[in-house]
Amino acid sequence: MRELLNSLGAVTDTYAYDAFGNTVAQTGSTVNEFLYRGEQFDTGLGMYYLRARYYVPRTGRFLTQDIETGTAGKPITQHKYIYAYADPANGIDPSGHGAILDTAKLVILTVLASPAFQEAGEEARGLLSLAENSWLRANEYYEIFFENATRWGDIIRGTQNVVASGQFLDKAGNVIRATAVSGNRWIPALRAAVKEAGEVDVEIPWDEAAEGAHHAEQLLVQWAQQNGYRILSIAAAGQDICDFCYPFLEGVSAAQQAAYGFGFPFIL
Repeated sequence: MRELLNSLGAVTDTYAYDAFGNTVAQTGSTVNEFLYRGEQFDTGLGMYYLRARYYVPRTGRFLTQDIETGTAGKPITQHKYIYAYADPANGIDPSGHGAILDTAKLVILTVLASPAFQEAGEEARGLLSLAENSWLRANEYYEIFFENATRWGDIIRGTQNVVASGQFLDKAGNVIRATAVSGNRWIPALRAAVKEAGEVDVEIPWDEAAEGAHHAEQLLVQWAQQNGYRILSIAAAGQDICDFCYPFLEGVSAAQQAAYGFGFPFIL
């Protein structure tokens, strides 16, 4: 959170932070608890609430240990207290279970902060925000999938391991969030996280999936079409995201645009 605007679009409050989220400058007096990275700050505790744990910006550490063990071969992921793998300039940790470090995240955040984007229409800004939300969720769930699947022997060299998340509009106008895994490779930890977030864990039996449609993105599309839902955004994270799904989603978006007057953004 860098600025607050009033109903006329005028800036009323501004914020500046150091890399770890300590507020170094502030103007305005609007009551606001959503600050660094848009996360909720508890002024009484001096900490940020990051779902699984509280984060202490003055130390750059979490208050309690991470229950996740980290990834074999990546020592930085096995540290129990550091925030964003000690690289907050390039990472975020919205779940409290591990950083998201990715060029795509940087592109999203840069676009969201750009003057051109701020001047764009409300619809364009809303679509990109939907895509950002789906992308962050896909990456968060993939971290859970990857860190836990190795224990189950489900990460197989040379196979596709992708988690896709999306937002959908049902016939009553409600927004539904759902997540799928390529090949229906659901593991208990991932399914539990998705259900805890109030999302749908999409699983289509192999004999019911469209021909060749066993990729996570394709499973989400088929599930949405079967239920008569319109797609608002889809994003995927993981290993070996294939070249086929990009033109596939382009075609589905174009078809939705022709049928309903709006397509959807996607990030792969």
